[in-house]
Amino acid sequence: MRNFLFSIFIILVFSFSLSFAGKKGAEPIVIEANILTFNQKENKAIYEGNVKANKGDLTIKSDKMTILLTKDGDVNKIIAEGNVNIIKKPDKEGKAKKAIYDKAKDTLTLIGNASLRQGKNYVIGDEIIYHIKDELTEVKSGRKKYGRVKTYLFPKEKSK
Repeated sequence: MRNFLFSIFIILVFSFSLSFAGKKGAEPIVIEANILTFNQKENKAIYEGNVKANKGDLTIKSDKMTILLTKDGDVNKIIAEGNVNIIKKPDKEGKAKKAIYDKAKDTLTLIGNASLRQGKNYVIGDEIIYHIKDELTEVKSGRKKYGRVKTYLFPKEKSK
């Protein structure tokens, strides 16, 4: 189970953080939304309405995405809210009501009916926190609405 959680998160997190946190690459980051509001005084960009951020084989969809920048213009924090769906092709996906990438804390947190899936295997909880540097994943539950943390593992079928 540890390898399953780690493999899902390592791909999602590093793709998310590297793609959207200022690392340079050959492919551009393309963000689409119905509305973009940029507040230069606060170094804050807010994308609203059918937000879709894409770089290569990573896509992040949400109702709203807020990007907080440092004074130097580097990404400090990314907050995706409402119907968050993080897709890493070919078969990895994370879902939650809210996702927060915090560069200072070096974490990616999925909040509210959070789930991670790789192929048919998946884990669900109220909150999933990945500590990037420590490669530590915490899946928390506690609210009666969503119940306990659950993991579904489907063994690979042996070929004959």
